[in-house]
Amino acid sequence: ITDANPPICELTGYTHEEMLGRKTLEFIAPDHVAQVAAVIASGQETAYESVVVDKHGQRIPVEFIVRTMIRAGERLRMTIVRDIRDRHAAQARIHHMAHFDALSGLPNRTSFMEHLERSMVVPIEGEAPRLALLFIDLDNFKRINDSLGHLVGDSLLRNVATRLTASLRATDVVARLGG
Repeated sequence: ITDANPPICELTGYTHEEMLGRKTLEFIAPDHVAQVAAVIASGQETAYESVVVDKHGQRIPVEFIVRTMIRAGERLRMTIVRDIRDRHAAQARIHHMAHFDALSGLPNRTSFMEHLERSMVVPIEGEAPRLALLFIDLDNFKRINDSLGHLVGDSLLRNVATRLTASLRATDVVARLGG
């Protein structure tokens, strides 16, 4: 490293002086070193995701944007480092919203159907998959909502979800298929 700007120092917790002269790979998470080393060796100009490790050992997901520059006849590599923790958090929120019921926190119909399809794959040739399906409908639930209000109905649904998940094995799945 021949130079570093204040934002990368702030991101990693290292001072400018601590970064200068060190190898780039010293700041990369061990499971990403091979990927970063390959990009360095190839000399390609690219953008890709990786993980840096800060001064305290914390992993930070980043995007590297790598360019080659010629300065005073010397070929230098410039890497822009973008912190993508917010992007990963947003992607996780979107995934959760797409696969889980907002009220109960249970997997939704889409998530359940994906799980069911995976469960129905034959594990050993010629052997049928083992699974059981139990469908529960809360009779007269609309009457509870209409007479006691949606807050009470929502509370009832959360309570049922909690009780069902607490009484099952870790391999069992409870999902909310209704809206």
